[in-house]
Amino acid sequence: MTAKDKYNIDDLHLFIKAKEQEYGLKITLIDDNDAEFICDLRNNYKASLLNDSANDISQQIEWIHEYKVREKRETEFYFIFWNESERIGTIRFLKMNENTFESGSWLFIDNIPFSIIVKAELFCKDFGFKFYDLKNCYFYMNKKNKQVIRFHNMFHPEMVKEERDHVHFVLSREAYYQNKNRILNYCH
Repeated sequence: MTAKDKYNIDDLHLFIKAKEQEYGLKITLIDDNDAEFICDLRNNYKASLLNDSANDISQQIEWIHEYKVREKRETEFYFIFWNESERIGTIRFLKMNENTFESGSWLFIDNIPFSIIVKAELFCKDFGFKFYDLKNCYFYMNKKNKQVIRFHNMFHPEMVKEERDHVHFVLSREAYYQNKNRILNYCH
């Protein structure tokens, strides 16, 4: 039985609640009220290592409306992470096909402990591997983003492509679960 046999989109909130308990983070799906927060994050110097996005709040709201269509199709989910009552960061999940998802666009406010960012990334991988029962996680990064590359290498992914500015990886579900607890313990 696949995850889609066990879960449906209505169970998403139950999954999120369980993971909030596991990781000690509040997690919501993006909505129009998050547009200014996203723009602020994307204007930060760290965002220079990500792909370009709307810099205008009205354009960001338009992008969110387009994204909500993909969310309803269950091909893309954009999560907001909270620390008590304030937003602290984002991660995006893209279902690429019946076996593979992409995790990316993680961006957090300054002065957030790296352990919180790691837990958010673990949530996204749990979402793909457990909620959707997918077999592989694809991701790519700018080569200049050395801290993120070091973090991802802790999972022992397979490098599948290297370009001038980016490196591409695939992480199997098995490799993820073999390394998850060690990495989570590293966060404490």
